[in-house]
Amino acid sequence: MGRDRALRGQLRPQPRDRLPDVGLYHPGMAQRVCANWKKLPRASGAARGTWACWCWRSYVWAENTAHYDGVIAAPKRVALRVVAAFASGLDARGAIEQYFHARWPSTVDALVRLTGFSLGRRPGLQRLERR
Repeated sequence: MGRDRALRGQLRPQPRDRLPDVGLYHPGMAQRVCANWKKLPRASGAARGTWACWCWRSYVWAENTAHYDGVIAAPKRVALRVVAAFASGLDARGAIEQYFHARWPSTVDALVRLTGFSLGRRPGLQRLERR
């Protein structure tokens, strides 16, 4: 605390807007997050299909999204639209039900999971076991 003592009372952090538990993410929007498909950027030209992506809310909140941004941008080269929804925790049902379920066979062609997963044989194990 020694050297930092002089800073006490000098810094005024600004509060952040609250991020909803579920929402839509797109790097092409100024706020990067919205709750309505209509606010997402429109693809230039006719899209040949739509991917629905599931992202983790914590990555969106921390602005640690370069890997999401790359996956969202790549399909544009082959005329696919990507709609990325995020949810808190490991359960994506809220985001899937809110943003994709009602549209499922007519609008969404594939669901892509952009969250991590374990390589171990048991739940929660984060290293690959050798035999």
